[in-house]
Amino acid sequence: MTAIALYDEALERLGRDDEVGVAETLKTEVAANTELLEQQFTAEPQGETGTADERVKTLLTAHDEANERLLAAAFPAIEYGSERLVSAVGRAAAHLVRPSAQVRSGSALRPGAAIVVAGRVLWGMATYALFCNRTEAVAALDSITIRPPDEDREGVPLFGRSEFRYPHPLGGNAGNSYEHYRTWLSERALVAERLPLFAAELDDIFAETDLLLALRMISVVKHRTYSGGADAPTVRRLADRFRDPRQRPGLAALFRIDDAGLDELVEPCYRQNLEYDRNRLWDGLPASFLVPEGAEN
Repeated sequence: MTAIALYDEALERLGRDDEVGVAETLKTEVAANTELLEQQFTAEPQGETGTADERVKTLLTAHDEANERLLAAAFPAIEYGSERLVSAVGRAAAHLVRPSAQVRSGSALRPGAAIVVAGRVLWGMATYALFCNRTEAVAALDSITIRPPDEDREGVPLFGRSEFRYPHPLGGNAGNSYEHYRTWLSERALVAERLPLFAAELDDIFAETDLLLALRMISVVKHRTYSGGADAPTVRRLADRFRDPRQRPGLAALFRIDDAGLDELVEPCYRQNLEYDRNRLWDGLPASFLVPEGAEN
């Protein structure tokens, strides 16, 4: 079944209130994705030719179809599902992430590509969640806690892990991962043929998502973090989302704080540790994220 057919089937199931069927489809699709990732870990690299970039591209392309099918199952659940079904999306993502959690920094290309595979799916799910104004779905994804076996410390929430933003196979560069994740999502047939409104807004929504996830990462790691989506219009759009009372519960859940402390937590993350493209943004970003300009005077 193609990703588009799977998406249509998931919508039909939700139209019949068959959330159990959609949840089972999510399990099936994430199991197929995980199996591919595990095969990538264990396969012998014999016979691989070409430059490192060419080999990474080949490894990633091998996952395109399975990744798109997983998004086709997840997107209807994110848009129309109950809280319980949205939680199932988070649990499905946890299974996708687990193989990549075994990858050490500086890893070889083959296992390292698993991080990029997981990252582009996770950024795609989070972007669609913001498009649907379902910040609680982003929080469900972040509820995954990762602790690789060689790290003697507490687990870290999903979007607090640096490897998805700075993946080794993409040069450890957050600008490269931003462009790869955005381009990959925009090129999916599912987006072009079934989600025209999402496709029209994808660049703006993706920028906003990446900025949100950068702020979430800063709140966890407490050091400078780059977002390819950070520019003045995106900052203002995301700030408006933080002011929307319908979306604040999901944002508070994402940052794991109560509503009263949300702004106080996020504002210094923005001011002190957000990194952006200074070559492109000569005038910089707005001085404040959630405090209106001039309000501090």
